[in-house]
Amino acid sequence: GGTRWEDEARGTTLRVRAQREWNRPIESWEALLAWGTRQCRRLYFSGGIIETLRPHPFVPAAAASVRRLLIILDEYLGTLGPDGSRTARGDELYSQYFVGGNPLFTDEPTTNKNNRIFRRALTFPHPVAAGEDLFCPFHGKIWTSVFRLHFSWPPEYGKPIYIVYIGPKITKD
Repeated sequence: GGTRWEDEARGTTLRVRAQREWNRPIESWEALLAWGTRQCRRLYFSGGIIETLRPHPFVPAAAASVRRLLIILDEYLGTLGPDGSRTARGDELYSQYFVGGNPLFTDEPTTNKNNRIFRRALTFPHPVAAGEDLFCPFHGKIWTSVFRLHFSWPPEYGKPIYIVYIGPKITKD
């Protein structure tokens, strides 16, 4: 550690560099996933996501929407304490993005979760634990297209949120 001024200057430099990195345009699905892996350290991305995205034309607005969802999830996970409680910032993020009239993140309706076909479609191979599956009905909405981002929920302190799917809405009627 240096002096307080050096620490503050170092922090400012890191924030400026991070801001530049976070605002860099994304030009492909591969670049989006690479960015997420680099910048959202509390999230763990399934290797199969790119296979789902690859057949779809890259849409910069959809990538920006995904990036926003990833940033929110990453920040939210950082607000959890060992006992599962949230900080004031966590409460703010939860109120702003997970509940209310038109939240960015929602659970599937019970009818979809109880539907055998949809339940199977919302179950993904665990990205880390070989042979295990994750049921991931919780998702982020990508408004620029009928895409969804499915992830493990509820989050647990000290464990990543697993991003298991980014692609077309699974439970279309």
